[in-house]
Amino acid sequence: MKTISAMPPGWRRAWKPSAKRWTKTTLAERLETVALQQELARAYRASEGLLREKNRVSFGSLITGTVGLLERDAQLREGAAKKIPLHPGG
Repeated sequence: MKTISAMPPGWRRAWKPSAKRWTKTTLAERLETVALQQELARAYRASEGLLREKNRVSFGSLITGTVGLLERDAQLREGAAKKIPLHPGG
């Protein structure tokens, strides 16, 4: 089993009070899952950074950015609602 100093960052969040009942294998699996999630987060941040450098966005970021902008700007939201009715014919 790994020593505490060798544990990946965030391992404490994976450790719940029920952990006393975990086997060493279960703990190892949880730590592996945490490490994988951290690696995915790192890759996502790197991808977003590269897109920003190239002044590009992913399709998902385009959608979430638009939603965020409309949520923050009432005037823009009202103008968009007039131009693009959500309930055609109504």
